[in-house]
Amino acid sequence: MLTNNGVSSLVIDTLRKQMRGQNVAVLSLYCNYQAQKDQSAVNLIGALLRQVALRAGGIPEQIKSAFDEAMQEGGEGLRLPDMVELFVKAIYSIELVYLCRCSG
Repeated sequence: MLTNNGVSSLVIDTLRKQMRGQNVAVLSLYCNYQAQKDQSAVNLIGALLRQVALRAGGIPEQIKSAFDEAMQEGGEGLRLPDMVELFVKAIYSIELVYLCRCSG
């Protein structure tokens, strides 16, 4: 019997296989009720941004620069509006984006 995560993983794997070679991104967020305090909006968008960067084969210079600047300006990292803006820029050239949310 497949658990919720097992079904989610199967769906994600199937989408990735079907879309391989196309300008399509299949992104996933794994949310865990017991880890809610670690799953802030900034962290979740950051996880999506990381997946887009890995899909591209590395972290684009624009993303590196934004993180470096934020750390130099006070060490707190990027704020939510900045993370969302970077994410939108990162996926702009992708034809289709699937976002799968999994919970556990």
